[in-house]
Amino acid sequence: MGPDEPARGPGVLRHINRRVVLESLRAAPGLATVAMVMERTGLSRPAVTRALSDLGEVGLVEWLEARGTGVGRPAQHVRFNAEIGHVAGVGIDPRHIEVVLTDLAGTPVATTGVVAPSSGAEIVQAAADAIDHCLSSAGVDGTRLWAVTAGTPGIIDTDGAIRVAPSIPSWAGLPVNSVLRRRFRCPVFIDNDVTLAALAEHSLGAASGNDTFAYVHWGERVGTGVMIDGRPYRGSSSAAGELGFLDVAGDPDRPSGDDARDLTARDGLGGFERLVGTRAIRELALAEAAPGSALHARARAADLGHIARVLFELAAEGDAVAQALCERVTRRFATGLAALMLLLDPEVVVIGGDVAASGPPLIDLLNRHLAARLLVEPRLVLSELGENAVARGAAVHARSAVKDRIHEMATDSS
Repeated sequence: MGPDEPARGPGVLRHINRRVVLESLRAAPGLATVAMVMERTGLSRPAVTRALSDLGEVGLVEWLEARGTGVGRPAQHVRFNAEIGHVAGVGIDPRHIEVVLTDLAGTPVATTGVVAPSSGAEIVQAAADAIDHCLSSAGVDGTRLWAVTAGTPGIIDTDGAIRVAPSIPSWAGLPVNSVLRRRFRCPVFIDNDVTLAALAEHSLGAASGNDTFAYVHWGERVGTGVMIDGRPYRGSSSAAGELGFLDVAGDPDRPSGDDARDLTARDGLGGFERLVGTRAIRELALAEAAPGSALHARARAADLGHIARVLFELAAEGDAVAQALCERVTRRFATGLAALMLLLDPEVVVIGGDVAASGPPLIDLLNRHLAARLLVEPRLVLSELGENAVARGAAVHARSAVKDRIHEMATDSS
């Protein structure tokens, strides 16, 4: 056999059969019979039985005790042993760290959330401690943690280095990847948080069934995760989707130079974020509401994560100032969102982040303001995963990353 000829023979065929059988079980979680696997794969009974036996020897499948309810021999059941390994998804933002631990089928077995410390180095340790807490609470030994993916704001290089992170002081340049790898002795991946949120909505949430869409995070920060033909689009320098830095309200005749750069750097926010982010929403509410009014009092008391919800709640109760502010804020946001939609023409746009908690009235207003700015009718939906989107997307990414390990175990089985 020459070096370029494909391998042939019974051994190769057995390897192929194992992978085909394994993928059929992974694609349809739950119990299956040999007959069901035969139907799914098109393989013969001897081929399926041999493949399942091989996979069982390495722990990838589990046979369950047959239970008979009638005459004749009861059918044995088999399942993918998703508990043989676990992955951790971590969502990191300036205020909060969220961790979800899932088995290899994606079923969450533990979650935890902690307040983010103020410094980058402390955030790394807090994230590691939160992963350990999930492992402990789920009773999962550290050797069964197969991969960790963390989502963080900023521009992330293809090797996982955090190159730019305006929203977290001292975060850029930290060896987050290597610190977590030494702690847990497994592959660790770092990716942009909004990109991972888009991955979660595609796999588990509001964008399921849509391969070309945008996930727009609207909170204090504004960012976009773009999915094209089922794959995340990051751009040539991993900086795609930075909608928050779009300057829709600036003076186009203003000279470019250090002054313009300093304007962006002074608070870590981009031009669009200073126009529509939750910090801007609270400033507008305090400026427009009469002192002593319910809007003024609630706006002063609300944190940035809840200010938009307060505004929409009061608007629904008939507060005229709140209603005008909801119109104003959504009109501003529609200006930037229209630019994104005209360029990408997505099947759907998923709105997530703190402002999305305002609910359907937010979508109604955005649709109305977008209608005059777009060539085709917009389709906007609210995130189904809410504040868990980044951590859930990170877990989806981590599960995808261990697929090769699973296949190697299937191939190496004797």
